[in-house]
Amino acid sequence: MRLFRKIYLQVLIGMMVLAFGMLVLLLWEVHRYSRLDICRYEEGEIRNNMNAIHEKIQREEMISAAGTVKNALVVYEFRNAFGDRGVLWRSGKEVYNNSPYYFDKEALDKKCLAEKKKEINTNKNTNKNTNENINENTKKHILYESLLQQAEGKRLLIFYQADAGFGEDEYSYVVYQDITDLYQRTRKLFCHGLGIAFCMTAIAGIVLYRGIYQSIQPLAALKQAAVRISGGDYSARVMEYGNRTGKEQDEIAQVTDSFNKMAHKVQEHMNILSETNENQQQLLGSLAHELKTPLTAIIGNADLLLTVSLKEAGRTKALNYILEEARRLSRLSEKMLELAGLSQRKGFIIKKETEVRGLLNQLKASAAFRLKEKKLHLEIKCVPYNLKKDMDKDLMLSLLINLVDNACKASGEETAVIVSAEETGIYVQDFGSGIPQEELCRVTEAFYRIDPSRAGNGGAGLGLALCSRIAELHDGVLRIESIEGEGTTAAVLW
Repeated sequence: MRLFRKIYLQVLIGMMVLAFGMLVLLLWEVHRYSRLDICRYEEGEIRNNMNAIHEKIQREEMISAAGTVKNALVVYEFRNAFGDRGVLWRSGKEVYNNSPYYFDKEALDKKCLAEKKKEINTNKNTNKNTNENINENTKKHILYESLLQQAEGKRLLIFYQADAGFGEDEYSYVVYQDITDLYQRTRKLFCHGLGIAFCMTAIAGIVLYRGIYQSIQPLAALKQAAVRISGGDYSARVMEYGNRTGKEQDEIAQVTDSFNKMAHKVQEHMNILSETNENQQQLLGSLAHELKTPLTAIIGNADLLLTVSLKEAGRTKALNYILEEARRLSRLSEKMLELAGLSQRKGFIIKKETEVRGLLNQLKASAAFRLKEKKLHLEIKCVPYNLKKDMDKDLMLSLLINLVDNACKASGEETAVIVSAEETGIYVQDFGSGIPQEELCRVTEAFYRIDPSRAGNGGAGLGLALCSRIAELHDGVLRIESIEGEGTTAAVLW
């Protein structure tokens, strides 16, 4: 997982930088304060020793003595006070140096002068004097750190005073303190801290690896599920991740829930599309089969008229057959368009409050020719008389016409067809041949017919499929009950 490695490395590097930065800052502060403590201590010691030297010289009243004696006393007392840690100059010449190092007095003077200039430039109230005035006032300790090559890499803190104040002779001195062990201790602490930091970073990296891996795992699962869905496996789902114990889910749980809901919706839509596609393929196959018979008859009779010289009666018979088959094709195409249109409506129809008795009267008028042709009687009943229902009147009338037409086909002459409306639904009853019990579950399938020989009677097997779809659009159901040899009752229940 590239995202996991990227996040892990970024966090781990950030932790290492933070740990090493804190280590360096801590050691630098410890080293700085340790050096400042050494400086304060050494400055105090130097000041005390120099005061003691001044007191001894004054007590012995050596200031008025001969210069050689005085100089010897100053060197003697300086050596007793600082030993091999000090260097003494008189009038620019080195008079005492028992240390293993060499100090450049001119360089020290320049350093002292530069520090004094810097101090004066930062003080706005200081009088702007010449370098001579500066030299006269450079009676203070100047501290700086230097790496002396002749000291074999040792680090020294150097304290320099340009005028020691031992009388008319100009005495300057340097006192140094070897702080190499301070740097060594700091370096050792740094190495120890670096090792501890590495160990702690390694432990934190292991814990971090596990934590980030668990946090990033839902994204990997989402990726795998998305790949499966893109490959056609619409049943792919993601396990429930994240915190679900509280009132609010965390972001991981919300994402997984949203993904599973999206996948469920995609699967539903794909199932609907697959089912629709399958139904359309079945419908087209059935339609092609249904069209084959009338088209064959039309082509055959038309070819007969063109190639054979028939008598008037034969020509009329052939033309009538062609006309009937053409009408059958027209009815078939109309019902196909109606069924396809209902499939696209997806339940969205315009319902209005409709008087059921008025609908039944319109049904009687529309079916009058068909009933007269079959010598049938249509009875209408509506209880209560002013029964009203919310419906799409045109679609419901089409449903009832189809049911009455099927009742006419199944009924013998001089019988009745009864249409009754109640609060529970509308019932169409005939007393015809009936439907075998094993066929009842399939009569609403498109193009399904109980007896294929009925094709010559104009049936195409689409009527009850239309009725079933119209009933579904009205939140109802089409129920058919039949006893073979006694009759059939088709009901739209709501």
